[in-house]
Amino acid sequence: MILRIEVTPEGETCSWLYAAAREIFRSQGKSMAQVATVLDKKLKSQWSQVSGIYVFLGPAGYSRLRATHAFALGISLAQRIPIAGYKVWHPRSAATVPLSSKTPLNPIYPPD
Repeated sequence: MILRIEVTPEGETCSWLYAAAREIFRSQGKSMAQVATVLDKKLKSQWSQVSGIYVFLGPAGYSRLRATHAFALGISLAQRIPIAGYKVWHPRSAATVPLSSKTPLNPIYPPD
């Protein structure tokens, strides 16, 4: 599975889960806490199945982007999941591109 985290033009935070390039879950909320709560309930025992996190690089409001990046980095560090940034989303290519130092989506944190 791939986790995607993004800020919408309306300023809401969204998260998506993809499996085999298909959307299988979506969470959206005005606050990061709402999205985090729903995501944690959904993935309680399935974090090991998440193979990568993609986080939106912008454009969006500075504070919202920082909060989104901190949220994604926290998940990445806690669960040891590779994280990469993106500006344009292509679910089929994201689902097949391995997250490494050679990923074309600007890796932020590739774990050991």
